[in-house]
Amino acid sequence: MYEDVDVDGDQDSHIPPHFYRELTRTKEGCQLLEDKGHFLDFASTIREHGMQSDDLELITKVKGCLWAVGNVGSMELGAPFLESTDVVERIVHIAQAHDVMSLRGTAFFVLGLISRSLHGLEILSEHGWLSNTTPLGKSFGLCIPNDLSKFLSYTPWKHEIPLSIKLPGTQAMSHHPVSIVIDEADDTSKRVLELIEVELGDMILYKKARVELHQLRHQRLPIFRQPAMFRRVMGFLEGRHYKLADRHLIIELFDKDVLRHVIYGEDTSDEGDLNSGDEQRTERQRSISDPADLELTTAKTSQYSI
Repeated sequence: MYEDVDVDGDQDSHIPPHFYRELTRTKEGCQLLEDKGHFLDFASTIREHGMQSDDLELITKVKGCLWAVGNVGSMELGAPFLESTDVVERIVHIAQAHDVMSLRGTAFFVLGLISRSLHGLEILSEHGWLSNTTPLGKSFGLCIPNDLSKFLSYTPWKHEIPLSIKLPGTQAMSHHPVSIVIDEADDTSKRVLELIEVELGDMILYKKARVELHQLRHQRLPIFRQPAMFRRVMGFLEGRHYKLADRHLIIELFDKDVLRHVIYGEDTSDEGDLNSGDEQRTERQRSISDPADLELTTAKTSQYSI
C-alpha cells in the first residue's frame, strides 16, 4: 500500500519537526498511524467542528488537528490518508469561509504543507488551489486559490456600537447616589475631595494630583479616619472611571480602622471614640517612652514586689 519513496532530500529547516510528520516518513510509521486510527480522528474533528466559532477550546483543538493533518499530508507516504477522507475539501472550506481569521490563517498554512507533496498538489488543484514549484517540480510550500476573492472576502456583520449596549439592572450604576454630609469647612477635606473628584480626571493636573495624594497619605491626617469621608470617596469610585492604580492609591489613603467601621455597619458617631482611642494610645506611648516615667514605674513595681 505504501510505496518506497526517497525522503532523504525532504529537509526543511523552516518547519519545526512534528510528531506525525516524522511518523509518516517510514512505512512502519504509516502502518502504525493507520492501525491507531489517529488520522481518522483528526479528520472527524475537522469535519464536525471545523466551522465552530464560539467555543475557544474547540477552536484550539481544531487547529491542532489541522496541523497534524497538514504534516501527514506533506509527506509522499501520507497520500493514502488524504485519499481516504474528504479532509482537504474541509480545510479549503475553512480557509475560504470561516468567521475566525486566525483559523483561516491556520488552514491556509496547512494547505501549503499539503502542497509540498506531489499527491497533495494534485488534490489541491482539483479544488482550485495552485502552488508555485521549482524547475525540478518541488513545491515552495505555499498555495493560493485561482479565485482570490473567495479567500480574501469576508461576510459582513452588524456592528454594535458601545452606546447601544444596555447593561442589566444589576450591573448599572445608580444615578442617585446616597448623599453623605462632609464637613467641608475644613480646607484639608475640601482639598482631598477636589483632588479625587476633579484633578485625577484632568490629564494636565493628573501627575500633580497623584504626588499631592502621596504626600497626604504619609501625613496620616484625621480625615482619613472618618467613615463618612470614606463613604463619600467610595461614591466617587463607583460613579466615575479611575485607573486601577489610582483606585488603589485612594483606598490606601484611609486608616484600616475605617474599613472595620464600614464593614461592621457602625455609625459615624463612633468617630469620636475612634479618635479618642488614638489619642489615649498616643498618650500611653508617650508615657512609656519618657525615661523618667519609665524609671518611676519600675521602682514602684519593685517596691510592691518586695
